[in-house]
Amino acid sequence: MRYIGCKSNLLSHLEKVVIDQLGIKKGTFCDLFAGTASVAAHFKQRGFRIISNDLLELSYVFQRALIANNEEPAFARIAPTLGDVSRESLSSNLSPYHNVSST
Repeated sequence: MRYIGCKSNLLSHLEKVVIDQLGIKKGTFCDLFAGTASVAAHFKQRGFRIISNDLLELSYVFQRALIANNEEPAFARIAPTLGDVSRESLSSNLSPYHNVSST
């Protein structure tokens, strides 16, 4: 998701500083102004443990969906209520962030 303050365009620069210049390749990464959690998701994919924070409720929802989950949701409780909708179709149109949960 794009909004004012989004740090997606800075990811390669942040990675270069943290991993290449500072030599930090594992450990805990703290994203204090997480927004859409793009920075936290980026470093989670690289094996870091994530601590993220933001004042906005929207950010909390993104963080719970992208950072707190470590696997793709099974939709076990909602799938039976959907009738003819297949379980596979629930995850067929996931956002570009969907691979974050698989790490």
